Amino acid sequence: MKRSKLGRADLLTELLYLTPQLLLFVGLTLLPFVVSIPIVFTDKVDYLDTETSFIWFQNFVNVFRPPIVNSFLPALLRTVVFTGVNYFTTFLFAVPIALVMYELAQTLLKQVFFVIVYLPLMISGVGLGMIITMLFSQDTGSLNLLLLRLGILESAIDIQSPDVMFMLPFAVGWRYAGQNMALILAGLLTIPAQSIEAAIIDGANYVQRLVRIYIPQIMSSVLVVTIFTLIGSFGMVDELIGLGGLTSNRNAEFLSIVILKFGFGGSGESRPGALSEGVAINLIVYVPLLIVGILILRKQIRRQLDT
Repeated sequence: MKRSKLGRADLLTELLYLTPQLLLFVGLTLLPFVVSIPIVFTDKVDYLDTETSFIWFQNFVNVFRPPIVNSFLPALLRTVVFTGVNYFTTFLFAVPIALVMYELAQTLLKQVFFVIVYLPLMISGVGLGMIITMLFSQDTGSLNLLLLRLGILESAIDIQSPDVMFMLPFAVGWRYAGQNMALILAGLLTIPAQSIEAAIIDGANYVQRLVRIYIPQIMSSVLVVTIFTLIGSFGMVDELIGLGGLTSNRNAEFLSIVILKFGFGGSGESRPGALSEGVAINLIVYVPLLIVGILILRKQIRRQLDT
């Protein structure tokens, strides 16, 4: 009887801890998603439009017709390419830093290093985009001018060129290195010390321990980082605004910017399409992503049950 009461008390405590996150999820994610579903079957132009009629699946057809398809597909391609490169840079920054933090003893150097890694996360997304613009602006970019003065470049780098946009995943990976490092480090800290000691006694070098012990043990953390990277890559807005995605920089016009323009793009000719068409684009892209995320979570749960 006492055990059952203790179990209920523990369950209640856990629910209380989860309540703030659950409320945020319901209020900022689930509720807007549910509200948007009826809009996709109408011709609603914006949020203030009161004269709407049902057109059923016509918005999904319009998405794949000009002129919407001319902005939708290029933006989707840019987003997919960015997601792939960003996934690589995420682990390029997070894994080595997590390994360093794992191997370092509890010293002042480790604490200072920990703070330095987290500092970029304090920069806003818009600020990060503006930093890239200030460094590589064709006329006034400080790094552009320095490379030209040193004779390394023959002509200034164009911030709006497609090649420069490949710098964005490295900047985003650097900004979120602390957060992703913490997730990888959490997985490393679950490794039993006996396993590492036994491997050292057997003569395994560091690379062998990394491949045989570390990586298999942190796969749950890798799956969590994968979900966060997918969500962050497709939902990134601030950095793109800082790069001019809402104005003249077409290479910074990712899928999130296109959807933002459909929802809040002004009126008349400046608006690329109706709000309902933007919701259709949202459902076409993000429902498959939701399914992928659920499958990844199921895989993680199965791994935990197997262990």
